[in-house]
Amino acid sequence: MNLSKFSIKRPITTIMIFAAFCLMGLIAVTRLPVELYPDIAFGRVSIITYIRGGVPPAEVESMVTEPIEEAVSTVSNLESMLSISKEGESTVVLNFSRGTDMELAAMEVREKFATVKDDMPPQAERPVI
Repeated sequence: MNLSKFSIKRPITTIMIFAAFCLMGLIAVTRLPVELYPDIAFGRVSIITYIRGGVPPAEVESMVTEPIEEAVSTVSNLESMLSISKEGESTVVLNFSRGTDMELAAMEVREKFATVKDDMPPQAERPVI
């Protein structure tokens, strides 16, 4: 007997089966855990330093980027480091391993950077961490 003949001959049974599926679906939906905003922390800290006067990239690298890299390279849980030196701007991006507490990592980066802050050229503005 195919499904259409069974549904025509026994409409109450068909309605009860349909109602049972709907009830199971509603129960499943109400018990389904949903997190709209899961706790995600991207392990990345950037140090951006602007330099007044249109300093060429090679000088930016030697005067600003390299000392910053040397100072922050000993930060714990550091996975990789990327630095970009452009005319008048130095950017150092630090990527941390998964599960690192980023508030502590940022504080440690600030402490390490403080050791080379006085060695920055006078035309360098205060960096953004």
